Amino acid sequence: MQYSESTTQDYPSLSQINRAVKENKINLIFAVTEDQFPTYDRVSNYIEGSIAGKLANDSSNIVELVKDQYNKISSSIELKDNAPTDIVKITYFSKCLGSKTERTNICPGLKVGSEIQWELNVEVDKCPPGPGPHIIPFKVYPVGLDEELTVTLEILCDCDCGIPIPNAMQCSYNGTYECGICTCPPGTFGKFCECSTDSITGLDEEAGCRQGNSSLVCSGRGRCVCGQCQCFPRPNSDENVYGKYCECDNFSCDRVNGILCGGPTQGSCECGNCVCKPGWTGTDCGCSESTESCMAKNGKICNGKGKCVCGKCVCDVEATPDAPAYYGATCENCPTCPGLCYALKSCAQCQAFGTGELSSDEDPSLCARNCTLFNATHVDELYEDQPGEKICQFRDESDFCTFFFSYYDHPRDGSVQVEVKKTKVCPEIVNAWALILGIILAILAVGVALLLIWKLLTLIHDRKQLAKFNAEVENARWDTSGNPIFRPATNTYKNPVYGSNK
Repeated sequence: MQYSESTTQDYPSLSQINRAVKENKINLIFAVTEDQFPTYDRVSNYIEGSIAGKLANDSSNIVELVKDQYNKISSSIELKDNAPTDIVKITYFSKCLGSKTERTNICPGLKVGSEIQWELNVEVDKCPPGPGPHIIPFKVYPVGLDEELTVTLEILCDCDCGIPIPNAMQCSYNGTYECGICTCPPGTFGKFCECSTDSITGLDEEAGCRQGNSSLVCSGRGRCVCGQCQCFPRPNSDENVYGKYCECDNFSCDRVNGILCGGPTQGSCECGNCVCKPGWTGTDCGCSESTESCMAKNGKICNGKGKCVCGKCVCDVEATPDAPAYYGATCENCPTCPGLCYALKSCAQCQAFGTGELSSDEDPSLCARNCTLFNATHVDELYEDQPGEKICQFRDESDFCTFFFSYYDHPRDGSVQVEVKKTKVCPEIVNAWALILGIILAILAVGVALLLIWKLLTLIHDRKQLAKFNAEVENARWDTSGNPIFRPATNTYKNPVYGSNK
């Protein structure tokens, strides 16, 4: 439809269009060609709820354009208000679809059924001119939707404070208490008129509340009153901020498993540092000076193979041929050490089986004299079911069998306990003649098999040659006249003088 009043009336201004859009809750889409798009894109910034899209020259994408722009509009929501900005300031907060509250008045990425909660902070910057009462109505509304929230704001600019109280107790008996505040006479200042200009100046007051060259007054954790810091209280009554410049506290020290300075039995937090009780060290009082937990079974600290640090053994882990690596709670485990297997071998062997280097027919008491540390016990099977128990195995040179034994320290008295498996593991006895005969028979069997294979291959080859020969004979059927190599059995000779008249 063509605009018919162009000669009598001007086109509507952007403000008029914006007002009509807001009053009628319209979402406006500018579908323009690419050369006009920059202009209308700027225009959309001045019209509430409008958006610009690029239209093809032949308008072939009009449906897709409207659909895309509609999806953009319908998938987001924007809150606005018409409150007078020179008097009232409104700040919007929302989680939108997330979990963190942010300062925003737009929530994008919404779907049908999405629920959004808003929080509005209304702040009055100044009182309206003129006498009260001051009542300001304004509306909060989502852009493009026919919904709105009407807010009536009443601003109280004057208070009925009652009769002023001179030399009031609330003002240190120096000032006049009126409307909840102190009005100080000349020569005094402060929130409660507690400071005197005769003893301190404003500059000296602030300088006396700064530590060294710091620019923070009272370390940022207190306020300066009459040249002295008054530290802010903490929400937790057990936490305190103190010191001349509020530089100290009893809650910012290192912690052990979330406990301040390891707890009251280990230390206390004083001015940001842990002060440890006797027997505890470290920045968090988490290190015990006791070596009881580092004592090995042999009575040595960390088995003599490490150091006791904070009540725990730090074992020597740098392995060398002369000093193998140790590990464990008290540095008693050593996977590369020979252990006691070799030391206990001879006694375990002679006590259990009566063999070995300590067994002698000439001196029957040799084993008993040299093996007094333990008495070996026979068992059916060996299990590593005791703390630190190890299983050893060696070969008995007398019968070439392998015997097994285990050792461990008794949990009560620490004595060495040795258990020997009753049965040895012996290699099977081999019959030499049977082995030799078996080898000979195997060689003969292999020889006969090779001969049979050779004979079979030869027979197959001969049959192939015979078949080939018979085929050639069958194909070469010549007669005597056609045989190129045929020669008759008789010769004919003619006498040259036969039949002459001589």
